[in-house]
Amino acid sequence: MIEIVNIGGREYSFTKMNFFPAQKLGLRLAKHLAPAIGGLDGKEKKGLDLDMKSVVSAIQSIADEKILDDLILPIFQESNVSVVGAGKLNSQNSINQNFTIDQMFDFWELAYVVMEANFKSFFTQALERFGLQSTGAQAELVPQQLES
Repeated sequence: MIEIVNIGGREYSFTKMNFFPAQKLGLRLAKHLAPAIGGLDGKEKKGLDLDMKSVVSAIQSIADEKILDDLILPIFQESNVSVVGAGKLNSQNSINQNFTIDQMFDFWELAYVVMEANFKSFFTQALERFGLQSTGAQAELVPQQLES
C-alpha cells in the first residue's frame, strides 16, 4: 500500500518495506537510536512516545556522516520514497536535487515519518513484551510478575 504524506507543502509517497530488508534495517535503527532515546539502558525512559523535536534531538545526539549512508538512504530505497511528480529519493544525487539546505528539517521529518510507519509497531511490541510500556507522553518500566 502506498502512503502519501505532505511535508513542507510537498507530497511524498512511500511503501512499507518487505520483511528481510526491514529486519536488517530495524536492527541497525535500534542500534543507533536505542541509546539516544533511552529506555533499554536503565537511563531516562522515553520509549516511542516522542514528539518530532525529541526525535530530531535524539538523531542529532548520535548523528554522524554514516547515519545517512548506512541507515536513512537504505530505508528510503527499501521504502520506495518519492517526491510525488518528481521521482524517487534513492541516492545522494536525488536527495540533493529535491532538498535544499533550507529544507533540512523537512528531510528529517520525512525520514521520521517513514521510519515510524515501518518500525513503530515492531518497537512498541518489543518494548511492551520486555517490560517497557507506553503510558502516553512517557514510557516507564513496569515490573514483571513471575508466577511461582
